[in-house]
Amino acid sequence: MNKRLGAACVAVLSLTAACRDQPQQQSESPRRMPVATAESVPAPAEVVPAPQRTCSIENTRTANEPFGPELSVADVLQLGGRISGREAVENNHEKGQMDTLLTLTHASNRFTFYRSPDKDLMIQATITNFEAPYSRTLRTRIEAARRGSTSCDSLVIADSLQMNTVSARLVQGQLRRVSVDPYYD
Repeated sequence: MNKRLGAACVAVLSLTAACRDQPQQQSESPRRMPVATAESVPAPAEVVPAPQRTCSIENTRTANEPFGPELSVADVLQLGGRISGREAVENNHEKGQMDTLLTLTHASNRFTFYRSPDKDLMIQATITNFEAPYSRTLRTRIEAARRGSTSCDSLVIADSLQMNTVSARLVQGQLRRVSVDPYYD
């Protein structure tokens, strides 16, 4: 019986080896996937942002009086603005005197005033809503100052001494945001 089992094993092994050596036939030819090469696949297009152009303009009237007559805390409050913040600060010139930084908001516009006992000084304004009378004046003055500079994305308007600045951001030629930074000491 051992001889028969040995012969059977040899027969099975030889059939297995024979099947492995013969190529199998298939009814369909295998699908070949295209191989991408550096030459056949175009490189993805780089997204290059459009260059932003900033124009600097010297216009003393717009830089010194961006809102027309000087805008005060009372003017903003009278138009419906509200005080949104107060911060006590030490006066740099009068020892022991405390002054106040007032933050006001009106129609999404924001103003910061330096309040001392004898006056209020605007030290910063950010304008994004151009419906109020003061912001319409600002827009008119900026548009007049930028004539001839129509391809700018940003404008920096300053007085002759570069002390007062008005910075404007434009989107497709339309005024979107203005920052007014008057000189103060």
